[in-house]
Parts: sequence; C-alpha cells; structure tokens
Amino acid sequence: MKLNLGGRDKPIPGFLTVDLFEGADIRSDIGELKGVEAGSVDEIYASHCLEHFSHAKTPDVLRTWRRVLKPKAKAYIAVPDFDAMAKLYQKFGLTDFIRNMLYGDQGYELAYHYTAFTFPTLAAALVNAGFQDVKRIMDMPYGLKDCSSNIDSLTRQPISLNVEATA
Repeated sequence: MKLNLGGRDKPIPGFLTVDLFEGADIRSDIGELKGVEAGSVDEIYASHCLEHFSHAKTPDVLRTWRRVLKPKAKAYIAVPDFDAMAKLYQKFGLTDFIRNMLYGDQGYELAYHYTAFTFPTLAAALVNAGFQDVKRIMDMPYGLKDCSSNIDSLTRQPISLNVEATA
C-alpha cells in the first residue's frame, strides 16, 4: 500500500489518498493515520502538509509516518523552504506570496502553516523520528504539479524543500 498524504486534489495512480476531505480513499487526520497498521505501507508521499502541524506536534507526526512504513520503505516529503523564503523576503519584502508560503493562504480552516523548515531542521526531525538516509532532492517523484514543484516567478529558484528519507 502506498499513501498520498494530504493529496486531496492531486491523486497519484497506485496510491491511496489520505485526507480529511470528502472523497479521500482514507478519511483520516494524516498526523494520526488511524486504521493504518504499523509496517504496512510501502511508500509515503507528503507534499506541503507537514507545515500544517505545530512544531510541538511535528515529532509525533513524523513518528506516526515512520511507524506505518515497512522497513526500508521511502517517504517523500516536501515543505516550504524557509531559507528560500528568507532570501526572497530580504530581496522583495513581505509580499503576499511570501506570507502565504510562510503562514498558509488561510483561505479555509486547515490552510494555516504552523512551523517552518530548513533542510537541517527537517533532516534532524526525521532522524529523531527513526528515519535514516535523509537527502534533499530537487524534484519529488511522479511529476505532480503540486507545491513541491513551485519556483519563484521572479528569481526562477525552487521554493520547496523536497526530501527523501528511508524508514
């Protein structure tokens, strides 16, 4: 079984979509994954959803994701890149785009961002949750046009921090 966490409008062939929204294959909080057995998942894809949990809850969420993965299974995780946002802020100020990337667009109840990540902070959180071989990747697999493929329109630089980690 492969899980697309928080992927409500971006299905991936061969994956079950886990989300709180109507129409998800598994309607569940992606931080809890109720009903998903430990060691039953072959792969996780989680694009721009981890930042929707508080920094205090992030370790628990990552431990949950690690718990459901089979040994040596992969997790692909993308979050807004705080380092990229800081550079853009220094150059352009607090534009609407930067504010939305840092805090969510807040267009509905769950569209808030509660924490920020750099590669070192995300890698450390993943290792502390039991993942290994954490590496930064330029592109997430499967070629989805989701937030993981965002680039800044002015500088043409990636603004998503994409990682691969092994359970």
